[in-house]
Amino acid sequence: MTEGEICRSYRNAENQKRQIGILSDLTGKTKEEIKNILLENGEELPKEATKRPKAIKPTPKEEKAENEPICEPVEAIKEEIKRKVLPEAVAIALFTRIDQIEEEIKAKEKEYKEIVAFIQNYGAAV
Repeated sequence: MTEGEICRSYRNAENQKRQIGILSDLTGKTKEEIKNILLENGEELPKEATKRPKAIKPTPKEEKAENEPICEPVEAIKEEIKRKVLPEAVAIALFTRIDQIEEEIKAKEKEYKEIVAFIQNYGAAV
């Protein structure tokens, strides 16, 4: 899962505090690493999670991309597209697809939550 996907999943979650744990489970990263990723990419954490986690040493690859934001608010993206004079038909098609993808993500997130709840309720023989 890329940092952009982590940010998008967090941003679209109904319960962002719980989503940090879910993302930790999905990616194999610690909650602190997830919080760092979110903070470094401009996401606001819930009030309970606002303590900045201890710094994690970036890998060489991360150091190169350190100043490149991965997550941008959708409104900022829309404004950037408008400034580049994207043909209206193309912009409409792209925004329509973004909305479709967002709905697909929400459906997958719901399915994930249902599976996790089932496992928690009935236990898992791992």
